[in-house]
Amino acid sequence: MSIFKHISQIFTQNKEVESVNLGFDPVTYIFVGLGNPGPKYSHTRHNIGRMAVLQLAENYQTELIFDKKFQAQIGNLKIDNKSVVLLLPENFMNNSGVSLRSYLNFFKGDYKIVIVHDDLDLPLGKIKLVTSTATGGGHNGVKSILENVKGENIMRLKLGISPEGLNDDNLKNMRAHRTADFVVGSFTDSEKDLVAESVASGAEILQSVVTNNK
Repeated sequence: MSIFKHISQIFTQNKEVESVNLGFDPVTYIFVGLGNPGPKYSHTRHNIGRMAVLQLAENYQTELIFDKKFQAQIGNLKIDNKSVVLLLPENFMNNSGVSLRSYLNFFKGDYKIVIVHDDLDLPLGKIKLVTSTATGGGHNGVKSILENVKGENIMRLKLGISPEGLNDDNLKNMRAHRTADFVVGSFTDSEKDLVAESVASGAEILQSVVTNNK
């Protein structure tokens, strides 16, 4: 079964996957969960990508340990007998790429990298798996990684964070005036069930990236 056929069984109608070529067989996968460190930010919108990676770690009972060399929390696990590294940068969103670059410089090898991050252009609950890495799309964490890490073996798992019902004008106004305040704000009580569903789906999709890449 192809990865996209499998993932389509996971997704609700509010989740989609772009058609991408997965004709690679990397030695190790690195799932980079973007967010800001510390309890102050742990449940904010900007940290939903980090939350999905933490959920995967919980699913596999994997402990993440802070490594000062890389300024990141690191965890290692096996999925379908394939090596997976979980990496959570601890030097704040805008410097996420520094942590990943340090890790790749120290542990040289062939990697398939999946950046897991929030996306303001998608409503909460919607998820997209893409290979487009031309720009950061306005996301400073993704931008930092693309500036620090070169190569074609990069994918992005984007988890929506915008409130449901926002139109294009609302989004434009949010970007122009209060994006920073919004993304570091907490989810509302009414959104928490959808957040939990999105995080769980994100973790399952990451697992499928490994198990269905034959």
